[in-house]
Amino acid sequence: MAFVDLDGDGVFESSQGDSLLRVQGALDKSGTIVQGNPEGGGSYASLRFRPTGTLKNGASTFTFKSPSGIESMRRGVCVGFVGRIRLISGIESCS
Repeated sequence: MAFVDLDGDGVFESSQGDSLLRVQGALDKSGTIVQGNPEGGGSYASLRFRPTGTLKNGASTFTFKSPSGIESMRRGVCVGFVGRIRLISGIESCS
């Protein structure tokens, strides 16, 4: 779920003027998504951006694991402090 959080409390409240940007339902048979790099690195419950586009809470990593569990099929998304993303594959690290 992506939304504009006007009061910055991390909770979507349309009654408080928050705007819903996008909702993505669960993906069938997609494996797992783990926030944070298994080898270490940033891990946050949510990604919060400032109006300038920079991350409010620091860099983070999302790791996508295949349903088969094959490590070479693992993919990652590195989200840098400036809001730029980078894709990694296999056992690469975001650092």
